[in-house]
Amino acid sequence: MTSKLKRRTYEEEQSYIEKGEKAVEYRIRKGFVNGMNVPGVLYVNKSLEKLIFAELMNYTRQADSGSAGGFLPAVKQIGNVASLPGIVKHSIGLPDVHAGYGFAIGNVAAFDTNNPEAVVSPGIAFSTRFLLRFPQQKLRCRRQAQKRRRNVYLVGSPFRTLPLRP
Repeated sequence: MTSKLKRRTYEEEQSYIEKGEKAVEYRIRKGFVNGMNVPGVLYVNKSLEKLIFAELMNYTRQADSGSAGGFLPAVKQIGNVASLPGIVKHSIGLPDVHAGYGFAIGNVAAFDTNNPEAVVSPGIAFSTRFLLRFPQQKLRCRRQAQKRRRNVYLVGSPFRTLPLRP
């Protein structure tokens, strides 16, 4: 029989997160996620702050109800990145952070490439927000190109441009 991993309560989870020196900064102490090598830092505005903590609260409530599945909250993913070997100084959640597939979207970290155990993760993922906005941006650029009667280049990746002609 497998033992069920007990999740902490919302209050216990919150005890690892403290307000930083700046109004938009939160610090995530080691221990928030097992094996964290460095602390986490989270930069949020008031509206994102509410969403981040609501996401964490819902996650702890799922554990209480016995349900599982879904994404880990972004703040937990920031903690997971902080536990990767070779990480340097902090795992940082930028103001647009949201849950991703393991590495939160908007989560950045630096890794010591001289450390043979380092996991150098590019942290590249896709976001449905981006995928929904990109076609709108493409249309807007085409309209601008038609107005100006010249080429407009959209950068879809660091190595590719898309010429749009009138």
